[in-house]
Amino acid sequence: MAHAGAHVVSSESVLFQLTFDSKDPKFKQISALVKEFQAAAKTNELLFKNKASL
Repeated sequence: MAHAGAHVVSSESVLFQLTFDSKDPKFKQISALVKEFQAAAKTNELLFKNKASL
C-alpha cells in the first residue's frame, strides 16, 4: 500500500489523531490503553516473532 502512495501509520497514531489533541476527554483513556498494550506486547512472544527488533 505504501508503494501505491498510502501513508502507513500505527494504530496508536490513528487513535491519537481521532482525539485531535490531549485536551479531549478520551485522550487519557486511549493513552492508558496504548501503554497497557505496549507493555503486554513486550512480554507476548506470539505477538512479535523477533523480540530483538524492539
